[in-house]
Amino acid sequence: MTRRLLAAARAGDVAGLEALLAHDVFLCTDGGGRTKAALLPIVGRAAVACFLVGVTAGSGGVSVEVEPVNGGVGLVATAGGKVTYGGMVEAVGET
Repeated sequence: MTRRLLAAARAGDVAGLEALLAHDVFLCTDGGGRTKAALLPIVGRAAVACFLVGVTAGSGGVSVEVEPVNGGVGLVATAGGKVTYGGMVEAVGET
């Protein structure tokens, strides 16, 4: 599931992402004071899909890969050899 999410985000496929996300999906970000992050949770399929496409598709110099994160599966972005963000993906149902 995480690889399909990443592939859709890389392709800029908002509709494809929305189809993979739960109706009650939400995304919380935290830049730790070091990078940009949304101040409030991002709620709903359309909003989360647009955010993921925005930070992944055509991300010039940023590589986003599926990696182990805190004992689970997540997405990790790197630029210039440094991690710029990471996030957990929780899948319910089909994985």
